[in-house]
Amino acid sequence: MNKKIPTYLEWDGARLVLHPSKSEVRIHRSLSSIRNWEETYRYLDRSIQDSELEREIKEIVKDSESRYFVILVRPEGFESFSNLQAYFSSHLNLDLGYEPLLKEWKTIQVREHND
Repeated sequence: MNKKIPTYLEWDGARLVLHPSKSEVRIHRSLSSIRNWEETYRYLDRSIQDSELEREIKEIVKDSESRYFVILVRPEGFESFSNLQAYFSSHLNLDLGYEPLLKEWKTIQVREHND
């Protein structure tokens, strides 16, 4: 059985934070306010352009048989989470998992996989 390696992203509705590097991309518009999927995808493509997150996405696309994203969703991010989920799974065609986070969790520690 081939086990996939997760890459963690934290989502609070306004920021995508890549873990463990803590590199972040700010999302200045509410994703749930965008009129349609195509516009949402274009907006997110532009927002992550030239970022560490874009580079990581490209690496995972190349190695999608063994890697995937897990989105750690803060309570304030749930309203627009379905838009973000569609971006990764439908637009980028990547496997995706998610985990809800409690509001009181201030920090996240993710260990890198060294297989």
